[in-house]
Amino acid sequence: MANTRHETPYGTVSLDWERTASGGLTARAEIPDGCRATAELPGCPPVDPGPGAHVLDTTEPAAEAA
Repeated sequence: MANTRHETPYGTVSLDWERTASGGLTARAEIPDGCRATAELPGCPPVDPGPGAHVLDTTEPAAEAA
């Protein structure tokens, strides 16, 4: 598991990610109000989650999807 945080004028942006048992990837993101984000996980099209808490994951192993 890995994680990072960044303080913005709007609040804290945080991201945690880990490999799943099947070799995929699960990411948990917190995006404060007033911020935009783009998430690009291996093998998945980019998504633009809005403010709030989000759980994103791949269904295929990350190593094969890259």
